[in-house]
Amino acid sequence: MTGFDAASLVEFSEARAYARLVEGGTPALRERHGLSLHRIGSAYAFVASGLQDSLMLNRVIGLGLGEPATDDSFRKIDALYRAHGVRTYALELSKAAAFGSGSSDLRQLQFVPFKQTAMMYRSPQLLPAPDCQLAVQRVGPERAADFAEVCCTVFGFGDPYPELLRATFENAAWQHWLAFDGRTPVAAAILSHFNDHVSWIGWVSTLATYRGRGAQSAITASQLGACLDSGTRWVTLEAATGTKTRPSPSLKNYSRLGWTHAYDRVIYLRRLPNDTPPATAGA
Repeated sequence: MTGFDAASLVEFSEARAYARLVEGGTPALRERHGLSLHRIGSAYAFVASGLQDSLMLNRVIGLGLGEPATDDSFRKIDALYRAHGVRTYALELSKAAAFGSGSSDLRQLQFVPFKQTAMMYRSPQLLPAPDCQLAVQRVGPERAADFAEVCCTVFGFGDPYPELLRATFENAAWQHWLAFDGRTPVAAAILSHFNDHVSWIGWVSTLATYRGRGAQSAITASQLGACLDSGTRWVTLEAATGTKTRPSPSLKNYSRLGWTHAYDRVIYLRRLPNDTPPATAGA
């Protein structure tokens, strides 16, 4: 797989998954938090006008992949967030992103590097049964509240995320897993299938006191089996990169389980000034 093909695979699978997450919320929930999805060319722009501090729901994914990013792309993105009263948004930029000729540097447009995340993919071969004493199950709507609670506890997220996650149980395109210590749910992950034989894994969460006990590996093995059953050809996910002194256990684990590390995606922050017009140059 070429670098561009891998980038398109991992970026757009994540973008489509979050589009499905946002659009799966009830109309009342979306209205209450100002949740909306927009397209700037082929890029996905997520807006949450009622959640000014949420970079997960105020971000752009896929810019420069379907077509080169241009001056007009950045004008439209700035104008979109201004129109919704959002002053800070994230630009999640692939290393394969292309820009139009004569474009300006991101720094000149006041995009500030914030952090990196590891973008990963693999084909869905079965994994050997991992060493895990926890009971892993694919769960249905009766466990929606438990699933949302584990995920939001691990990530420290409040409203609207619990309701958005509970709503995913109403769409057959989502599948959900929990790991249990006895009757207590202690780890979770979600899987989303798309019609082009691509699947996305996300919301991988293990309560702090249960990390290092094989829950992530056991859930992943079960998810890859479900991907084979669905005819999936490629499975993607995003993992934390960690730091030089504190490597990400999740990234290390996925690499050990056979995932290909496509690249580290850079997340930039854009803080819109209150008294200037939208940006007029590209990246």
